[in-house]
Amino acid sequence: MTEKYTILDVKATDSSGKIFTIEFQTCGYASFAERLLYYWARTYARQLSSGKDYGTLQPVVSIAVVGYLFFKKLPDIHNVFSIVCENDPRYRLTDDLQIHTLEAVPEKFGGLSKMKPALRRWIQFFYEADKKSEGEMKTLLKGDVVLTSAYKAYQQFNADVRLRAIDDAREQYLHDVASQKVDAFREGLAEGEAKKAAETAWKLKMMGVSAAMIAEATGLSAEEIKRLR
Repeated sequence: MTEKYTILDVKATDSSGKIFTIEFQTCGYASFAERLLYYWARTYARQLSSGKDYGTLQPVVSIAVVGYLFFKKLPDIHNVFSIVCENDPRYRLTDDLQIHTLEAVPEKFGGLSKMKPALRRWIQFFYEADKKSEGEMKTLLKGDVVLTSAYKAYQQFNADVRLRAIDDAREQYLHDVASQKVDAFREGLAEGEAKKAAETAWKLKMMGVSAAMIAEATGLSAEEIKRLR
């Protein structure tokens, strides 16, 4: 676990040397795109030890599976980002950078039929592994050796008391953070309303409006109005 918000689930290298990082993100935040690019850059840069030439750098493919609506204006579940020429997007600066996002959200499930069967099954697995019956899972996994292996690992995880405890703790943390954000927002809203009420009361006071009328208009007490300077 690299962060309490995110688990870096996989970092792997294939037979050609290409590096893959795969992570699951359950909570959205404004700077997530920048975070994706930062961790891609860090993984890419760490390949180059002192004295090695740039030609030894291998492509890094970052894959983020998110459980929330990330790109509201993009209709597809799967989107790929790379460095292309602005004047002619057919030309890439390099193939070394690829960032894939997979939005496993109901709002985009209408596009499942357009996806390649293997990728479609993975999305269904990510989103529905804990919702389907054993019979439904067998139908989904039929003929897919890799996905079947992943499902077995998922079942082993669920059977491991220690790992389940870690996962439960992480879920509790996420709920706590969400609650803290809501509480902070409400506190900020309350502070803003109190400040606005005080400003209105001050203006009314300067206009010679009676304390009783100011109190009725703003909700401030007579003592609070008296303290306004």
